[in-house]
Amino acid sequence: MTLFPLITFIFLVSIEACPGLFGGGGGCMMAPTFGGGGGCGGGCGRKKREVLEQQVKTQASNPCPQNEWKKIMETTITEDPSSSVYAIQGALHKQYEAKFFVTCSKVKDLSEKPAMFVTNGEGYCSYGNDNVWCEAIALFG
Repeated sequence: MTLFPLITFIFLVSIEACPGLFGGGGGCMMAPTFGGGGGCGGGCGRKKREVLEQQVKTQASNPCPQNEWKKIMETTITEDPSSSVYAIQGALHKQYEAKFFVTCSKVKDLSEKPAMFVTNGEGYCSYGNDNVWCEAIALFG
């Protein structure tokens, strides 16, 4: 009978640390953990995918250092900038559960890209087809 209070305590802590285990919402709760687990990314709930891939910098400029983002943009870009913006932003958000800024514009001259930006980071991807050029940027903070 002396183990009952200890088992009850451990059960209650696990419910608070991983509410999704017993039909609750999910998300992150700060709760004491014993031997790992609990909280964000500790084995309960759904694990988020990493938004950024590690990069090796070279002198050549890569318009899309995020290969997985490029695959998503390739499959969702359309001939219309307005529908492309919503399709790309929605697909990236669904894949990574993160916020993204996406802009698309009509390509007038195939020799020039309609938008250009400079960054020290790697959380971006520029991609387009013959008619539409898009930029996707991860938002952190």
